[in-house]
Amino acid sequence: MDAGIVWKEPFRIDLRPLAKAGENALRIEVTNNWNNRLVGDARGEGEHRITRTNLAGKFNERSPLQPSGLIGPVVLQFPIVITSSLSE
Repeated sequence: MDAGIVWKEPFRIDLRPLAKAGENALRIEVTNNWNNRLVGDARGEGEHRITRTNLAGKFNERSPLQPSGLIGPVVLQFPIVITSSLSE
């Protein structure tokens, strides 16, 4: 199940609606920011470019890359107690 996308503050997702009793697995996918994508495209050859934008003049192959990704601290807050709704 998809928990959603976090792209702005407060950078939090409530996982309680998705958690189930027992073991749960969490996968986090991280992507780069738009500015870095434009710089990467400016540094690549024509066929490797991914983006098309009207901001091409703002970023070039010499533009600095910005910090991106999981910039800490990354925290999972526990405990989350999930009980089964099945009667025994």
